[in-house]
Amino acid sequence: SDSNPGYYAAYTSAFDHLTPYLHWPLPNSHREAISSTFGPRLLSSSTCSDVLDSSATSCYDFSPGVDIGGSVGDPVNAVHSGTVARVTSMSCGGLVVEIEHDFPRPVRFRGSNSGNEYEHPVHRWYSRYEHLNATLVYEGQQIVENEQIALVGTSGTCADANTPKLHVEVILSNSNLQSNYDARVHPFLAFPRDNLLHWSPLMIQPEHSNIGPHTDGIIEIETRNIQPDVFKIIVQILRQSDGRALSTHTIDFNKREGFLLSTPETSYPNMMYTPIQSIPRLLPAHFDRDKAIWSATLVIPSTWVSKVPVFITSGGVPEPQVFKVSLMDTKRRRYTLTGPVTPMPA
Repeated sequence: SDSNPGYYAAYTSAFDHLTPYLHWPLPNSHREAISSTFGPRLLSSSTCSDVLDSSATSCYDFSPGVDIGGSVGDPVNAVHSGTVARVTSMSCGGLVVEIEHDFPRPVRFRGSNSGNEYEHPVHRWYSRYEHLNATLVYEGQQIVENEQIALVGTSGTCADANTPKLHVEVILSNSNLQSNYDARVHPFLAFPRDNLLHWSPLMIQPEHSNIGPHTDGIIEIETRNIQPDVFKIIVQILRQSDGRALSTHTIDFNKREGFLLSTPETSYPNMMYTPIQSIPRLLPAHFDRDKAIWSATLVIPSTWVSKVPVFITSGGVPEPQVFKVSLMDTKRRRYTLTGPVTPMPA
């Protein structure tokens, strides 16, 4: 939540006063059909080489929305009432419909752009629907919630002709002429929870339990059957005696806080996601075939832990410290893992 009661933090409460919740855009598809989640994604080595124009074999982009699988011709419905702002064609997104929606009251959004904090009031938001086979609306048309606006397709260079899908984004902006730096928030924060079937809870598994100033801590965030949807992580080092926070790092994908985004050197449509090596970082999810699970790795670097102040007791020994990892998934469930910080050997 926002520390200033007069503001509304868009990444947690912007849609709370829109009741009922936004409609699910594909009535013929459900949660299991999600093929790509919001946030960082691991790219193939060939894509890395093309995008970065180098010999890079490991890189990540930042997906500003979610992909929901379907069949060509499936109905696409508006998630909320509004006005059609654009019906257009884009290179990556193919046939696109964009609907403008107004907030009942301005939302104060705080975010990060290439590491620089910014803040501005947002009066409206947009729902964008991409890779359509056909559009059924026109610009300026008034749309009611759950009205059919298009058909699922495979249009655009970012779609696979053999894998029909809908790419949907929720954009906070005062204009329909958005840039890549306008705030995209995870659509699942707004979509009705009852439509998200079989939501898989997260499992937090410490891979390297020796989190401390001498070794990197490795924590796996796992799910059984679908990619984990994590949008906020808070890593803290606490003084064991009184729980005082000695150091805190937040990764928030809606606010783009705690990591860097950069524009690729080519015409690649998404920004590149760059984990910062010296602070806690989350790597994109991968499928572990041996365990038959999806797993995203959270790294707590020793260099970050080593900078945490150490207090000395009256007996001349360092006070014990503990780490605390708090996660929030896009169903707003919270998960916590705590454990001791392994001190530097004497």
